[in-house]
Amino acid sequence: MDNQKNFRKTLGKHLKIKREELDFSQEKFAWDAGLDDKNFGKIERGVKGPSIQTLYKLRYTHNLSIDQLLDDVRAELEQEGDD
Repeated sequence: MDNQKNFRKTLGKHLKIKREELDFSQEKFAWDAGLDDKNFGKIERGVKGPSIQTLYKLRYTHNLSIDQLLDDVRAELEQEGDD
């Protein structure tokens, strides 16, 4: 799998984990941030990557730490590279 696709899939996976930790449906999580739930679903599945504006909205709507999110993604990608 290419690096960009792997990054998108891993980022989407971790966004889903954060959303579930906050106990939100995908629709409610996206709606509250002013995002389209169908597009957000594509982000969670790794079909597309989030824009900076989307990350900004999620950060301030749901108090997500983008630093922590990216650190989690990096850790998983590095672990996969060690396998």
